[in-house]
Amino acid sequence: MDTYPQVVTLEYGSIETLGLDVIRPLAEDIGGWPILDPNWSSRHYQLETMLAAARKYNVDTPIISLSVESDPSLPEKHIIHIEQPHLGLPDRNLFLTENKAYAAYVTYMLEVFKAFGANQSTVSNDVKDMVVFETQLAKLTQNVEEHHDHSQDQRLTIDQLQHMFPGLDWKQYIYNIFNMDQVRITIHSNDVVLLSNAEYFRNVFSLLQNTSARAEANYINWMLLQDLIMTLPAKIRQLHQTFTQALPDATPESPRWQQCVDETNKAFSLAVARLFVDQHFDTASKLEVSFIVIGKRGRKYGKPFK
Repeated sequence: MDTYPQVVTLEYGSIETLGLDVIRPLAEDIGGWPILDPNWSSRHYQLETMLAAARKYNVDTPIISLSVESDPSLPEKHIIHIEQPHLGLPDRNLFLTENKAYAAYVTYMLEVFKAFGANQSTVSNDVKDMVVFETQLAKLTQNVEEHHDHSQDQRLTIDQLQHMFPGLDWKQYIYNIFNMDQVRITIHSNDVVLLSNAEYFRNVFSLLQNTSARAEANYINWMLLQDLIMTLPAKIRQLHQTFTQALPDATPESPRWQQCVDETNKAFSLAVARLFVDQHFDTASKLEVSFIVIGKRGRKYGKPFK
């Protein structure tokens, strides 16, 4: 029987054979990628539709991050969590000052698009517009310390969310995500969501109103591509590796099999953790930890464990 690293090595050959063509159908499925499609038109562009469609192919979405998490007030239940997005650089401050990581990021963008065969007469302007847009997004986000402070989080129904931030059709956006194949979860206007960093959402829709549909669509596709880098041929992964070496605390590239493990853990962290616990902890240890967790939850939420 092949080991996991051996299987990954075999699949590596398929990636090189398929080349870059695997990305184009994905881009078409979410609404097209202007920088690679000379026939793209903004006439049919809709932010809600493209963001929801992109969610099929990655763990997170740009501009507006949506996830399902344990409800901090009712830990036995789950809640839709809406918050500021992740960015293409690991720290928002890297967008706000001159530094080698920012310069490497712009170069990385340009080189990737050239590898995909982007129009040489327009690619520089497209990249400039994307970087300007993402820099403005970075200015609206909180730093790590502020973002981890959840004391200002708000619980809102989808109707209330729509009233507070009418720049997006929230029900349609959330409905599109939960109505995907193999999900099919019904969404109602009175469903409750958890909103973090409301100030970001007070400002981001003004930014979107002043940003072209072309720049938005290019950026959404670009961020989708970042989550799929490890599935692309070696020439693209090498461009990514060169870029990451310019980042603070850069580390050498890990083996291919390790990258696959990390990506699986990123996408299915709770499921992977459950498999680890089932394999390495006996029943008595699980019960002991459960009592501790339940007791802490009870003290936190006013329900002492007995």
